[in-house]
This record gives sequence, C-alpha cells and structure tokens, in this order.
Amino acid sequence: MSDNKSDWEILPDASLLQQPVHLPCGLTLPNRLVKAALYESLSNFGGGPPNSQHFKLYSRCASGGWGMLISGNVQVHPRHLSLGRDLIVPEVLSPETIAPYVQLRQAMTAASDKHHTRPLAILQLNHTGRQSPLIIGGRGIFGGPPSSASSVPVRSRDKRDGVISQLAYWLLLPTPKTLSTEDIDDVIERFVRGAQLAHQAGFDGIELHASHGYLISGFLSPKTNLRTDRYGFPKELTIIESILNRIRPTNPQPFAIGIKVNAADYVSGSVKLTGSLVAAVSFFAELGGLLPQGPEPVQQSKGVMTRTICDGHAHLIGIGQPAVICPSYPKGYFKLPRQMHRKTLASSSSPIHHLHSG
Repeated sequence: MSDNKSDWEILPDASLLQQPVHLPCGLTLPNRLVKAALYESLSNFGGGPPNSQHFKLYSRCASGGWGMLISGNVQVHPRHLSLGRDLIVPEVLSPETIAPYVQLRQAMTAASDKHHTRPLAILQLNHTGRQSPLIIGGRGIFGGPPSSASSVPVRSRDKRDGVISQLAYWLLLPTPKTLSTEDIDDVIERFVRGAQLAHQAGFDGIELHASHGYLISGFLSPKTNLRTDRYGFPKELTIIESILNRIRPTNPQPFAIGIKVNAADYVSGSVKLTGSLVAAVSFFAELGGLLPQGPEPVQQSKGVMTRTICDGHAHLIGIGQPAVICPSYPKGYFKLPRQMHRKTLASSSSPIHHLHSG
C-alpha cells in the first residue's frame, strides 16, 4: 500500500468481517475473525488435562465476539510434549477423562445467549515429533530420542551460532528415531482418539497441526521425509489421508476438520501448497505466515484483512498475539466507529494468519 489514506478510503468498512461464514460440514461461524491456536503453557508440568486456568482464559475469549476459537495444541502422545506444560489426549477415554475437556468446551462457548451467537470451538491436535526435547518432552533424561518421519535431527542453520548453541541442540534434541509402519499406525490411532475426545466433549471440530516442523509437517517436507515406503514422496499426504479416513466415519457431520500449515514450511523445495492438501481436509485450512509479522498498525492490518477477503484470498482471518493481550478483540473492534479505528488502534501490533474455508 503506497498511500495508506487512499487505500483506507477505498476499502469496505469492517462490516465485511462481521459476515457469517458457512463451512461445508454444515456449521456456521457468526463472523470471520478467528482466535488462532496459541500455546497456553497452563497445564501442570508433565502435561495433563485442562484446568481452572484454561477455563478462565477461554471463558474470557468466549465473550469476546470471535467467530471461532481454536485451542492450543493438544498432544496426542504423552511422551512427545513440546515445552512440558501441554494439554494431552487421555490414553483411555472415559466419562472421568473426558470431563475436563467438556468443561473446556463449555468455557469456550459460554457466551451463547440471545444477544451473542457463540463461537465455534475447535480442538487442535498435535504430535511434536522430532522437536520434542529431552527432560521436558515427557521422556525424562533417559527416555530415548523422539520419533519422526525420518532420522533427521533438528539443528541450527545459523552459521553465527557457536559451539554452546550447537551442543544444546545435540543434547536436548537428539537424532530422532524413524517411525516404523507399526509406529505410524499407532500415531494415526492417537489422532483418531483425539478426534473422538473432541466429539464426545462437544467440540465443533478439530484442527490437525501440520506446521512448525512438528510430526505431520515432517512428512510433508522432502528435507525431513526421506522414506521410501508408502509414506514417502510422492505420497507424502498418505498420513493425513489415513488419519482423516479413520476420523470421518466415527465423527459424523456436522463436525469440522481443519489443518494448519505454515507457508514458510513449503518454500525452497518443500511440498507445494496445492489444492490437494486443502482438498484432503475439505472443511478449513489455516495458512500461517503469509502476511507481515513485524509491527503493523491496525489501520493497515484492517485494510489487509478486508482486502484479503474482498480479493477472494481467504474467507476467515486468524488473530494471534493480539488475542492474548485482548481476548475481546473482535467485540471492541467491531463496536469502534469507523473513524476511531485509526486514532485508537494505530499503535497496536497485529500479526495475522489466513484461514481458508475450502
């Protein structure tokens, strides 16, 4: 945008972001703003179910005017945590183990009344893969390496990193174990159980985390997927298709199934963001990192969001860091008079993610 003022004047107002969006599965978002998944770090150390801190956080978001709320990543494997305070899918689903997730879903949808249409509540499922560190990753000091599509370790590519930094990578992120086909079958079943957890707890759907170098994204990149079996290139989508083929029959519509991918993961030789990836999921896909992540005044971000939707590049807009600072971001944003957006919000920072409904 070469001239912020003229661009502002020719863009439609924020009412476009307030329009409802209908997903192919039959569910409807009351507006186009989505609280993107963010790691909460609120569980007990070692991971576990949602607790009172999660309920308090998401009850605030529920009354914030969002169209959709996506939880932070819920790990499907207790021995593959990220930073040690992750939510975990129970090994056994029972009324007792599902109950905390029912409470989480209730907190995420607590705003439903005659004046507010509740947001859709989505549970994000993840397997950290090779990025699960020793000690805090759920395996202890002597629990062995994490698992991955292939035995490709996580190492810094920054040549400025010194010996200490490289040693830290080597100690905390050892060379991962290549998953056998039997191991992959177990991973698939864990994602299926995660979807069953979401469905039985009353969530509106799930999002598969296939970004940021975690397990599923490791299968999608030729740099980390060196396999020669049915899960290797050019059949890198097999693991996603296998998960979905097992989830759909046990979780009938309306139940949204989405996928999160990071645009930066698919640059320089990685898998292309073709329609086949989105079509494999079919309900919604989140593409992170497509817009500038640096300081971006909201007056410009509003223009980017509106223009992105007007031009047909996205149907939904995911908000990340501002949702942490202001859980009621959409409610306040929509209520502000048009002329006040620039004056009141111009100094804010607004990293944005695209979410495509497809």
